[in-house]
Amino acid sequence: MSYINKTTSGISLIEVMLAVSIVAAMVVAIGFSITTYVDARARLLDDTKALYLAEEGYEVLRAIRSNDWNDLDALTLDDYNYLDVSTTTADIGTSLEVIDGEFYRSFILREVYRDSDDDVTSSTTPGATVDTEILEVTIYVAGPNGTTSLTGLLANIHAI
Repeated sequence: MSYINKTTSGISLIEVMLAVSIVAAMVVAIGFSITTYVDARARLLDDTKALYLAEEGYEVLRAIRSNDWNDLDALTLDDYNYLDVSTTTADIGTSLEVIDGEFYRSFILREVYRDSDDDVTSSTTPGATVDTEILEVTIYVAGPNGTTSLTGLLANIHAI
């Protein structure tokens, strides 16, 4: 009795379609991962640049303070002020500072209050008085990903 061997060799259409589907899914996943990485990297670079610009703004204000406290003391409090920074000078400006066409830097000065123990406190603390030799500064840098801010104190070093 002879048996006929009916086994076939080769790849069926279903196997081919399954393999193509798996490869296509991998290509899409890898492409999505690369795109996400590139976007995240660009956002991180913009955020880092905004932070550095805020720090630079604070350092510029410290330099202006060191040269002449009255330049800062004469500014309107609780209102937006601007810097005018060039390659050779740094000063208080009159219009919004635009950096690289993407970042906009400004700052606000506020009064600083002290309590009876001479500690910095809020204006709502009973008995709080204004310290005329210190200003709180908040530097704002608006960029492609939103606004970064940095807050610090500037003291009149000439009054010491």
